Amino acid sequence: MLKPLPSLCGPLQGTNCNVSYLCSSGPVDWISAGGGKPAVVVVGDSVSNGWTPVLTRMINTTHTTVHSPGQMSDGGARSTSNFINCADYLLSTATLQPLPLKKGDLMLINFGLHDYNLGVAGVPEYAAEYKKGLQKATALAGANGAAVVIVGTTPAHNTATPVDDATVVQLNVAAAALAKESGLQFIDLHTPLIKECGPVPWQDTGPNACQLCAPNCKGLSVHYGPAGYSKIAGLIWASVSNATNAWP
Repeated sequence: MLKPLPSLCGPLQGTNCNVSYLCSSGPVDWISAGGGKPAVVVVGDSVSNGWTPVLTRMINTTHTTVHSPGQMSDGGARSTSNFINCADYLLSTATLQPLPLKKGDLMLINFGLHDYNLGVAGVPEYAAEYKKGLQKATALAGANGAAVVIVGTTPAHNTATPVDDATVVQLNVAAAALAKESGLQFIDLHTPLIKECGPVPWQDTGPNACQLCAPNCKGLSVHYGPAGYSKIAGLIWASVSNATNAWP
């Protein structure tokens, strides 16, 4: 049985650090549950909680889609501090067995919206922690013939501090560099969403209202309405489907 891990949190992570909550368990073993199709495993935050069910519906005839943590609530996989502290849980099934990955499976990994609280000064910590967690994920996937893709962070479109999105941009730069260093595909979600809705904060009403989150963009903060999650899932799947190096 896995034992609690010591805190590896950065000095300023505060409530983003897992000293304030327990690690969440991973998904149900999809093979034991009768899923023989190629699997797409999503490891991500609460925005991924929103688009994963949409992706599931999009590809359910050809793929099995699961999310880690298995209970898609309360911030999902949260921050990169949580990634390295809870990797042994996030990369395991709900019964604490290694994820049953196989050749043809894909792991989509995203961290960022729980890391902008440190501002641009926190980007090096984010990158270092992301790299450490990613090493575990790629080791597990590679040993089983599965592929890993880093999914970029979506805009911080209506947070209390508009500068948060400038930090997200820099987090994405760091994540893209990490993907290149690791020989992985990186999916840029920030650029197409900003192109569609313009600079943050996005508007709820009027001619410039963002249809990805209106009429509740301000209330949703970094989250989306159904149209937004559908857009994100479509961008992700189009990107991995068109990439020649996404699959083993």
